[in-house]
Amino acid sequence: MSREFVEVELDKPRKLRFTMGNLRVLQQRLNGGSLLHIANRIEQIDLEAILQAYWVGLTWEDRKLTVDKVQDILQAKIADGARMGDLIRPLTEAIIEGAGLLRAGADDDGAPEKPQTGA
Repeated sequence: MSREFVEVELDKPRKLRFTMGNLRVLQQRLNGGSLLHIANRIEQIDLEAILQAYWVGLTWEDRKLTVDKVQDILQAKIADGARMGDLIRPLTEAIIEGAGLLRAGADDDGAPEKPQTGA
């Protein structure tokens, strides 16, 4: 079973959460494309994709959040020494979890884990 959210430390502790509904919103805000395409855009440091994804993933908890506020929060985190990879990792993890792209008990490539044999 996947987690409901991924915790991320930004301006304060926040919870990134993606569901089928808000993943559809993300696709619409980024003019379509598959979730894998969006994940690739994020991994390639497409700033619009990163900002939109953070906004979509955080607004379930903070309805007053805007894309501009997300930009300010992420910029402050970078000014405090965070690297872009530090911001991308929890985002992609939350999208993967929310979309069910990894099954419970699966390794990083999505394949079921191989049983361990004792020697």
